[in-house]
Amino acid sequence: MGGRAGLDSDVLVAAVLRPTGASAAILLELEQRAFQLVYSDPMLDEVRATLGDPTLRTRYKVTEPDVTLLLAGSRRYGRKITLKGMTGLSDDPGDDKVVETALKGHAQVLVTFNLGHFAKGKASRVLGRARVSVMSPAEFLGRLRGKPAPQRRRAGRALGRMIRRRGG
Repeated sequence: MGGRAGLDSDVLVAAVLRPTGASAAILLELEQRAFQLVYSDPMLDEVRATLGDPTLRTRYKVTEPDVTLLLAGSRRYGRKITLKGMTGLSDDPGDDKVVETALKGHAQVLVTFNLGHFAKGKASRVLGRARVSVMSPAEFLGRLRGKPAPQRRRAGRALGRMIRRRGG
């Protein structure tokens, strides 16, 4: 599959909360350069804020190093997109930054758990015109793994360390 993909903040959060799930596996594929992540600072700010919630941190035993490794890995292996603050791209104003990031980053895929938000309404029309597919983490992971495996690199990179620390 390869190419560029936007990961909704819910996918990045899920990678930390569930290190054995598809979202965490996607980060390992990112680290192996199976695709290029497109991200924006507002999206990473949302991830940091979500993972900073004290209740969530206690329940899932999320540490500051977990969050730092996730954000650093996203920046290292991703391509930063600067947003202009476009509005009206989706029916939910909170999703506009996700759609704009995918569009400006020339993503072929937007990976999200909120398929309903992006597969219908304004977002669907905007993403469809730009030929951006919307997929769940499991679907995207399956497509990544359906192609010949990329050259494996030695373990020990930032995202892999974070996932292994979390129990993956």
